Amino acid sequence: MQVGRRSLRRWERSLAYGVLGMATEVVFTGARDSVLRKDGGLRGHSYLWMVAIYGLSAYLFEPVHDAVRGHSRWVLSGGATRLDDAPLWALAGLALERVHDAMVSVTVAGR
Repeated sequence: MQVGRRSLRRWERSLAYGVLGMATEVVFTGARDSVLRKDGGLRGHSYLWMVAIYGLSAYLFEPVHDAVRGHSRWVLSGGATRLDDAPLWALAGLALERVHDAMVSVTVAGR
């Protein structure tokens, strides 16, 4: 019996976004706190409910990304970010675009 391949369902991508987001937050907070404390320890933290928050990317970010694909990124920012946070959020947004493109190309065995 031959099993076909299928793309990830939205809820599966949502779970992947949640786990990836939480892992990124733990690494980021660990690195940031290590620099601020100057102690070299990487003790990152997050909250369990952040999996659901990051998981919303599949339902909120993906449709917006598909709709604005090809438009100028500078026009879309609209001053919604504080100037000191803008570089970090710009990098995060660019990275999330790549994650979305990679995630929709993943296939798994299915019916």
